[in-house]
Amino acid sequence: MPDPAGNLLPAVRGEPGPALSHGCYSVLRLRGRAEKIREEVEPLLPLASPSDGPMLDVFCFLLAQVERASMILGHAQLEEGEAIADGRPVPKQLRSDLSRLAADARGWANSAVRLADQLGLTPISRARLGLDVVRTRTAVEELNAYLEAKAAAV
Repeated sequence: MPDPAGNLLPAVRGEPGPALSHGCYSVLRLRGRAEKIREEVEPLLPLASPSDGPMLDVFCFLLAQVERASMILGHAQLEEGEAIADGRPVPKQLRSDLSRLAADARGWANSAVRLADQLGLTPISRARLGLDVVRTRTAVEELNAYLEAKAAAV
């Protein structure tokens, strides 16, 4: 399949720009991977609802961004290590690009963790959901007992 971002023009003519150089900021490049992640994640939602769709889309896109950034950063770190080992200088532009991408990747990962928690995909959030189910069940049982006692008194 051809690269869907292949026909995009860089922000500065003649330079690739961040979305075209590694794809971590490119919705077109990440959309397919985000859709595959969604197929894997959606069945794991403990209390799924169609209204979760937009939040799930954002969550899966963030995971695709983190995954891509991790691959790019890992590869760049290998290249940087080889340059250092060979006594070659590491270009300043590479360092600043990696620094920005690393910071963005940390932000994306933190956002993904928050969304995972909100979607009930973490052990603590599932435990909270379980407690809420127990509390609700107890409240319903107490209400039923009260209504039965009231009906019997009449």
